[in-house]
Amino acid sequence: MSSLTSNSASRAQKVTFRVTFFFLITFLLSSTLKADLVCPQALVSETHSLASLKRVFNEAWYKKDLFCKSKCHENVISLFLALKNEIPELKAEDFKVLFITHPKQRGYFITGFEVQDTRENSRNSPLSWGYHVVLEYEGHIFDLSRARPLIYQKSEYLSGFIINSFTDFAFFKRRDAVSDLVLYSISGENYLQPDFHFRIRTIGQIDELLRGYTPIELLSYMNE
Repeated sequence: MSSLTSNSASRAQKVTFRVTFFFLITFLLSSTLKADLVCPQALVSETHSLASLKRVFNEAWYKKDLFCKSKCHENVISLFLALKNEIPELKAEDFKVLFITHPKQRGYFITGFEVQDTRENSRNSPLSWGYHVVLEYEGHIFDLSRARPLIYQKSEYLSGFIINSFTDFAFFKRRDAVSDLVLYSISGENYLQPDFHFRIRTIGQIDELLRGYTPIELLSYMNE
């Protein structure tokens, strides 16, 4: 009797071990499959998103109908629509519209800043702008006005571009530091609409556009 009992106990232990081992292997295989199938897909998706944006932006930069001289406030809408046409999952709220200007902006050629490395002047004599409008997506700047179809990280965007700010008193231009400039970060959801071709022509229209937004120091924002 004791021998039969001992054999039964031994068989039970073997069965228990095999069942435990089976569930352990199943759990390990399941975990491995999840790691292989879920995590890498998410990483690839994020990387593919930025790579796709770079490709589409490069194509858009060369399309003459997307860029209008002195219409940066409208060019950002055209650019967003071109990006979304190729990447339908993009949403306006994924973007910010950055309005760069002088804190004492009061119209054209009275206050503003000087730029180079643009389509209009490359790296020759600087141009005077009263404001500039660009797109931001996850810390990357998209600007159709720059001399080359590059997407800039925020910290790199100003390098070799904005030279100084200025205040013009009866055509006597006083040059100030870039640190004097500010920007307004506007929600893409509020700005990037097909029918929102906001035409800035007067001081009142600029004030209306920026009403409700707080000015941020340009250098501080770009170096965040």
